[in-house]
Amino acid sequence: MSVVFRGVHIAVATPGRLMDMLDKRIMTLDICRYLVLDEADRMIDMGFEEDVRTIFSYFKVNIVVCQEDRSL
Repeated sequence: MSVVFRGVHIAVATPGRLMDMLDKRIMTLDICRYLVLDEADRMIDMGFEEDVRTIFSYFKVNIVVCQEDRSL
């Protein structure tokens, strides 16, 4: 975890682990420019909407939501 304290350019985590790290202030999203949530629509359908909202609440900047259209 010492690497995370020094700062990273890319972090990959499950939503639960990311929320845990944000809650414990191991990581912040203060200067984060991009957040990619793979299968976010599916997470919401499965009842994890509150988790997605919690993660977004840690952002300090405006959020733009983009969704990929997989039907193409």
